[in-house]
Amino acid sequence: MEKYYVNYIVNAESIRECCEIIVEDNTISQINKIKNLPEDKQTFWYAVPGFIDIHTHGGDGFDIMDCNQNAFSRIAQYHLHNGTTSFVGSTITAPLDKIELLLKNGKTFKKINHEKAL
Repeated sequence: MEKYYVNYIVNAESIRECCEIIVEDNTISQINKIKNLPEDKQTFWYAVPGFIDIHTHGGDGFDIMDCNQNAFSRIAQYHLHNGTTSFVGSTITAPLDKIELLLKNGKTFKKINHEKAL
């Protein structure tokens, strides 16, 4: 179990102030309102839901059209580091064989990383 202390939790319905977030098995199990943030613990200003980017060509100097596992991994790490938890890789106009390679390698990347996350 991990505890995080947050000044503001922002979501679509509300903004909660001065909270303790409890995480168990990589899942938020509780959010508790507390009177004061502890002075002897690390606190965070904000907690927000992960962002979803529905159109991205890449990140961190890599492009989806690089069509390889290293590029996909670096792009995913870059977006995660910046608060994006999911993204849809966008292509550019390219020969059909390059698009097929992208789809094949993208499917492999998704399968490998989905299994790691479980």
